[in-house]
Amino acid sequence: MCINWKFAESGREKLGITITFLCIILAIFGISITIVAIYMKSHIESKMIMMDRYDPGVVPHLLMAIGSLLVILNGVGAKIAYDCGYEETRARFSNLLIFFQVILFCFIWIILSGGIICFSHREIIEESLKNGLASVMRQYKTNQKLKTTMDKLQLEYRCCGSRTFKDWFTISWIGEDWINVEHSQTKGLMKNGVLVKDDVPFSCCDVSSPRPCVHHDVSDKKLHINYGSLTIYQNGCSDILMDFFENQILVPTGMTVLFACLIQIVALVMLRYLQTSIQSAHEAGDPEGIGAGYCIPECLCSCCKTGDVSKYINNKGLRRVRADEESGYQDGNRGDGFHSETEPSLKEKKQQKEREKKEKGTKEKDKKEKGTKEKDKKEKDTKEKDNKKEKDNKNKSMVKKTDKKDKKEKNKTDKTSSKANKKGADKNSKERKSSPSKKSPKSTKLSSKKSPKASPKRSPQSKASPKKLKTKRKK
Repeated sequence: MCINWKFAESGREKLGITITFLCIILAIFGISITIVAIYMKSHIESKMIMMDRYDPGVVPHLLMAIGSLLVILNGVGAKIAYDCGYEETRARFSNLLIFFQVILFCFIWIILSGGIICFSHREIIEESLKNGLASVMRQYKTNQKLKTTMDKLQLEYRCCGSRTFKDWFTISWIGEDWINVEHSQTKGLMKNGVLVKDDVPFSCCDVSSPRPCVHHDVSDKKLHINYGSLTIYQNGCSDILMDFFENQILVPTGMTVLFACLIQIVALVMLRYLQTSIQSAHEAGDPEGIGAGYCIPECLCSCCKTGDVSKYINNKGLRRVRADEESGYQDGNRGDGFHSETEPSLKEKKQQKEREKKEKGTKEKDKKEKGTKEKDKKEKDTKEKDNKKEKDNKNKSMVKKTDKKDKKEKNKTDKTSSKANKKGADKNSKERKSSPSKKSPKSTKLSSKKSPKASPKRSPQSKASPKKLKTKRKK
């Protein structure tokens, strides 16, 4: 309990997984215990009725309570331990760990009490069985229900009487309604108006005997021929029933309950180590770092405590240290090579170690912060590059679309202009063919000025020289 273990994040994950595995095993134990309790309640309670001054529902109800609590608590514990083992889901149940440990600690005492009851009830059940069977035998001739239960018991477990078959010889188990009381033989056997005889019920007959069963006048061998051995069961029912209860119910259930208690203690200790390691890692400032796990923060045993160091230093050493301080060797270094470590030097070493630990912790934190910052920068750069690529692709697609539209419009305009030019040229050629002599020079000039584009190809007449045109005009 005083041992301290240091756990990293991977160690805490393994602790959580092992605790969940143990909780699942305990839940299975709880289911088996509840099944045994239900079986005892339904099948064996009829046999427990024969016990005198004993409540037959004590053990079954207690076992049912223990089994159901084992299932519920360990189901919840498996979920808590699994989530607390990982840093991502630890915040869900980290505040409930101490409260859950207190509940488990109280529940362990309940499990122990159940196991102890299973083992300590042997003597109580044995005495109540013997007294109860004797009272049932007395009521055999008056109570029909007890008669049938007693006969079934003797046939099923192959027993006779409470302790031996001779218990029936001292009890009047035959009703007077079925006996001829006025007969001379019966009158001689009657005692205080009750028939007492060496007879046993038919349910005491041994099935494996070769001879027909002799359950009347069992001790009188003169009445029966070749009557060597008894044809009835000789063992008492109380011993056989006690063996059944002890070897098949009480001991196995008690062992399972105590084994479950032991596993529950182990699970509780491991859960305590997990909780303290998480707490120490948070106190150190690094939740994912190394944390010390323990059950008790300070050991209460005197053997684990260290004494005062000055007690173990010899008087000669103290004298040398004082002489060195007086002579000027305050650091404890002497000329003959002797070095003595005083109390302030040990304190300084401890302080240096603590400083080195703190520096290491700060360096590790800085490295982690740098790594996270670099990762964030890389992620931002990649995101910006992806956004730029997407924008460039969108712009290129838009430019392509606009170029296609411009080309289509140019083609349309070129087609319309070419059609218009062709129509104008056809009109001019028709007019010139129809009336070439009547045209005046002014009209020809105007026509040439108005439609320079509509007549890209000149007619053969227009190609003539201006001198020929003048001669034509004069004529």
